[in-house]
Amino acid sequence: MKTPRAWAEAHLNWTYEDWTSFLWTDKTWVESR
Repeated sequence: MKTPRAWAEAHLNWTYEDWTSFLWTDKTWVESR
């Protein structure tokens, strides 16, 4: 799994809409690990 820093850097260019659309998915993915 990527480090938190790498994950954050991969998402730096996301728009607000990207975050609201996918944040719940990422949260579910992280919690399933």
